[in-house]
Amino acid sequence: MAFAKGTRKYHRSGWLLAAALASTGSLHAEIVFHGSGTTLPGAEMVIEASRGETRGSNLFHSFSVFNVLGGDAAVFVGPNGIRNVISRVTGGTSEITGLKASIIDGPLVVTIPGANFYFINPNGIILGANGFFDVSGSVYLSTADSVKLGESGVLFADPSKNSVLSTADPVAFGFLSPTPAPITLDGPWLGAPYTPAPVPAGKTFALVGGDILIQAGIFGGAAIVAPGATVSLASVASAGDARIGAGGAIDVSGFATLGLVHISGGSFIDVGDPGAFDDVGNFLGFAGDGSSGSIIVRAGAMTLSPGGLLAQTFGDADSAGAIDITVRGDLRAETDAESGIISVLLAGSYGGLGQGPGIRLDVGGTLAISDGSFVVSESYGPGAAGAIQIRADRIEINGQGPATFTGISADNYDAATGPSLTITTDGSLTLRNGGLVGTRNFGPGNGGDLVIHADSLLASGAIDPDSGLGLVTLSLSTETTGGAAGNMVIRTRTLELGDGARISSSTGGFGNAGN
Repeated sequence: MAFAKGTRKYHRSGWLLAAALASTGSLHAEIVFHGSGTTLPGAEMVIEASRGETRGSNLFHSFSVFNVLGGDAAVFVGPNGIRNVISRVTGGTSEITGLKASIIDGPLVVTIPGANFYFINPNGIILGANGFFDVSGSVYLSTADSVKLGESGVLFADPSKNSVLSTADPVAFGFLSPTPAPITLDGPWLGAPYTPAPVPAGKTFALVGGDILIQAGIFGGAAIVAPGATVSLASVASAGDARIGAGGAIDVSGFATLGLVHISGGSFIDVGDPGAFDDVGNFLGFAGDGSSGSIIVRAGAMTLSPGGLLAQTFGDADSAGAIDITVRGDLRAETDAESGIISVLLAGSYGGLGQGPGIRLDVGGTLAISDGSFVVSESYGPGAAGAIQIRADRIEINGQGPATFTGISADNYDAATGPSLTITTDGSLTLRNGGLVGTRNFGPGNGGDLVIHADSLLASGAIDPDSGLGLVTLSLSTETTGGAAGNMVIRTRTLELGDGARISSSTGGFGNAGN
């Protein structure tokens, strides 16, 4: 079976059918309209605009149950003038799953060119291993109780509340419950090479709810691969309005309590745009302009256990993207001891002239990086990598010894000047057992600067005196490279070095060491 969007057609492969059989067996989709109680038949359920209500360029749909199971497809259709498809689930219990939460374990398609898709179910949203999106606008999934429209419009999920449908664009998600339901990605692969990207370059894929769990499913870790797009995760744990901001960011500053974003099982988010190639290696073009998108997280805490966040620029256009994380509590990047899979936050510029995305971490609690996990911005090409800026109440980096890099580094291989690294903490910066913080230069250009402001700086546990443990700015130049290391500024009330740890500015080639 095929389903069309514009002039493109996507065929569900044996891979997807196997996923459907493994995840939901012989179950079929269950989409029941609120009010009429009508259940859509068939494996490809077409949701016509006539089944909803239109206000200007907004198309509203109301479902009592919405489940896409067994690899079946839900296809939203409507006239080209529609800008936003806005759907609610009113709280009916599924006769198939026994749940009020919506399960998307098959394709969800919006055929209207450029239309954005908004979907709320206050009882929870689960994306299964066979779920994916084919939408040419942005996608917003939320467990909110309402979608707010402009200054006075609102669509409540609860049909007993008075909704005021409006022509205005959605501006916020309203949460009434002190314990919003979670959003779970249970092993789906959203994007290349298996499915269409969840949204095109320049658009936003947003999850706004209670705890956000991105975890391994039947085929392994989940993936969100959205070249040149923004992936925005906002987790709340109290009542309030989550406002939709410019650039895909969700403003949750008005919430008393925020929730958890947990990425595990080797799951990852990738917004780099490396371009597409045919079967024999011919370059077909970028999804956008080759520049990176953004990953934006707003939460009470975040754990990568293990997981990855990747943002890379491959073309000549400068990236306006970034890995941008703000949490009120702890941010932890951990390694799985059994599998050896590490957690990474990686930004870079590769091959092209474009400026790479930066990394900004604002952590109200402890930033903890352990056992081979790392935060890195790097350049492999003439385009400069973006800066790393970190503010945390405390920072703890616990390595595995000198053989394995664990820590935070801004690296330059080919650009004229490497990325800078700035760390600010009102508490302690602690490095143990080979934990590393530094800027490194491996090419003809100059390394970036390292600036640290910490109340106390504690480094211990070096095993190999040549490992460069502790705080390092260095140029690892070969005989054919003469780049200089960057400069180092450290301001701290207390400095303790022990067990071989060191502060070093060095050169391994013809270049000058930094100051």
